Amino acid sequence: IHEVYQPKMEPIDLCQVLPTSFNFRQSKRFTLVTFPSPLPIFMTDPQLIKFIHGNAISNACKYGRKEGVVLTEVHYLNDRGVIQIIVINFPGEDYDEIIAKGQTAEEMVFAPRERLHSNVNS
Repeated sequence: IHEVYQPKMEPIDLCQVLPTSFNFRQSKRFTLVTFPSPLPIFMTDPQLIKFIHGNAISNACKYGRKEGVVLTEVHYLNDRGVIQIIVINFPGEDYDEIIAKGQTAEEMVFAPRERLHSNVNS
């Protein structure tokens, strides 16, 4: 997001929102797992969540194993009030080449997870 963005907060079910960010429902390639299951309803911006998740899925497809399964894990850490959305794919054929280019290339492709803070309505 390149401009100043004003989130539009609303109660959402992540299990309904995340699959719309990258055509989950139309492919067996994409899997969504939640901890706990079911998740509570979160007060957050669904468009922002879809944008961030869609970008992570795109990177997993671009840099991961071709046609490999892409797993999205959503962890709600109730004691800390934190949602973690982790997208996982096995390394692709160019993985070793990216790593060989050094720390800067590795950081650009494999940036660490970001935490999204949200209000929870249970």
